[in-house]
Amino acid sequence: MKKHCASVEEARASADGFLFVWEVDARLRLGIAVRFTYEDAQLIDRIPPPPGTLEVNIMGLAAVSVCGTATVRMIQRAYPEPPSKMKATPDLETLWIRYGGYRANRELLSGMAYFSLTALEANAGSRRRRQAAAKKYNIDIGVLNKLGELTSERGDGATARKMSANPVPYTRLEICWIEEANQDNHQESGRNRSWYHMRENNHEGLTCPVSL
Repeated sequence: MKKHCASVEEARASADGFLFVWEVDARLRLGIAVRFTYEDAQLIDRIPPPPGTLEVNIMGLAAVSVCGTATVRMIQRAYPEPPSKMKATPDLETLWIRYGGYRANRELLSGMAYFSLTALEANAGSRRRRQAAAKKYNIDIGVLNKLGELTSERGDGATARKMSANPVPYTRLEICWIEEANQDNHQESGRNRSWYHMRENNHEGLTCPVSL
């Protein structure tokens, strides 16, 4: 990314969204926790001052940290490629904050996933919000319907978004499905391209999402 900016603040504002999307894409697509941390900046005047003028430069470095929890240390020879068809949007930032809360055990899976579903619907701008969201974000309507069902009608006292007379605990496969569907919805909220298909197995209830 190369862009001329008039100030450090302008440069940071321009780069922050790009780096945020890079972090999200690396986590969702590759499972790599990449984090860019701003330390300082060097401001270069493209129009040098006349001779005899005192000039002060701000020197510094930009740092990148890769972190995670693993039993095997993996060394990357290069940084992950930045996404080319994904951009920072208010929807993506909101969904990522809620997903981070779930990953940090501060929020239930059902609550986080239901919020993500309703956020997509709310921003679709139509009376038939779910159908509009499916069209806007290129997500199969069956995926959104299934996500709505699982986040509203499943779960026990420890995992349900709301209590029911006959609670049905989540199965391991349903938890996997919700997690994968939510991650894919994050990617779609940052771009306008169909990326995946999800399907149901008629014999075992649900299968985890697959990329075709």
